[in-house]
Amino acid sequence: MIKNQKNSSCNTVNPEKIIYEYLRDYLKTHTVEESILEYRCIFLEGTSQNVLVRNIMEDIICSKIKQEKFFFILNYCFYIAINYWLRNNENEEYIIQLTQLFDRVDYTSTYYSRRKRKLLSLTQKFVNSKHHQKIKRIALILDYKPLIETDNNTLVDNLLSRYTYLYKPLLIGKENITELTDLIHDLQVTRTKSFELQLAQHIIYRTRLIEVAKAQQFSHGAGKIIRRSPNPTLLSNQDLRVVLKQYIKKIDKKITLYQLSRKFVVNNKRDLSYREFKRNLYFYLTFNIKPTNPNYNFEKKLWNLLDSIYYQSDTLLINNNLTLRTFRKLYQHLIISNSDKKKHDLLIKLISNLGTAQTVMLLIKIVLICPHVKTDLEQRLAQLYSCYEGKSLEDVPWMVKFLEHFLIAFSIYFGKIDISLAKAM
Repeated sequence: MIKNQKNSSCNTVNPEKIIYEYLRDYLKTHTVEESILEYRCIFLEGTSQNVLVRNIMEDIICSKIKQEKFFFILNYCFYIAINYWLRNNENEEYIIQLTQLFDRVDYTSTYYSRRKRKLLSLTQKFVNSKHHQKIKRIALILDYKPLIETDNNTLVDNLLSRYTYLYKPLLIGKENITELTDLIHDLQVTRTKSFELQLAQHIIYRTRLIEVAKAQQFSHGAGKIIRRSPNPTLLSNQDLRVVLKQYIKKIDKKITLYQLSRKFVVNNKRDLSYREFKRNLYFYLTFNIKPTNPNYNFEKKLWNLLDSIYYQSDTLLINNNLTLRTFRKLYQHLIISNSDKKKHDLLIKLISNLGTAQTVMLLIKIVLICPHVKTDLEQRLAQLYSCYEGKSLEDVPWMVKFLEHFLIAFSIYFGKIDISLAKAM
């Protein structure tokens, strides 16, 4: 336990490490409510029950500390509490309360204390940093809303817990907290299974309604005995029906998308030049893609893109490394760029001219022939999501529809449910 006076440890231990040790001890010996209050005292009031910690915080605040250094200290202190509560199976509500700590502060008030003004200035900047953004995402994911009534004022943030494929790329970072990683994995598995089950039940429900209607039995009350299963997506029933047909039906009544992908993999195992491979990939990706806008020359645009990718390797024989880099480069162009995380004009054009279902199917086709890039796809989607945090559905109505389509597509192509009945819808 840290004592309440300065001692020689200050000469040998980094000051922030003394704060870390103090918080670890405090969490063990005090209630959650007391711990949250102490966090408030230290990082919003500049005080503490411990004199040494109070003095260290004053030294940090009054020093010419770099902003990023302060962000790191505060961020680490948050994860100390999150880690402790997760490890001891404390109520996840406490983590949500802690992450909301800085939201209830009036940063516009004038304070006579120069130290407190400096502290609040730093904490306000922390609230707008990527560090706090990730902490807020943890709270959003813990506050699970599997089904939600939405309107134009609903924020994209409030829907994050639905999209389990975004959990890892948005939350697992350099902190490397085992308990947090395990929690995110468990939540992802549990919630994905729950959605898949709800989707399967809804598909069965809709299929039975169709069967009864065909048998013309509604007049005899047959439809009333069918157990209703609500639509688990944020799409309308009609939109969901169209989406399921798009992803499941046989192409030209001959071959499923999965069968098409297997055929591509088999045919491209033999020795091919890289240019031949790109040509085959072009035909595979454009197969059965029909732009809703007849003036949008999708095929030409895609070939020009493929032709430009690693063109210096065109005469080389394909190998796993080259094809993997090609798929990753495609996602960079088709979804969002690494160098400019806000640049996704091509994706917007694809959605506008192909429709959401065909755009998602185009991106899914790549994973079907190379499962290794599923993680890359999820990371790109996470980058895209981060561009619209804080926006309302009125601002970006296409965004949530896009994310919903992936929720369905991932369930169909990579989930563990039997959705063969959907073929009858």
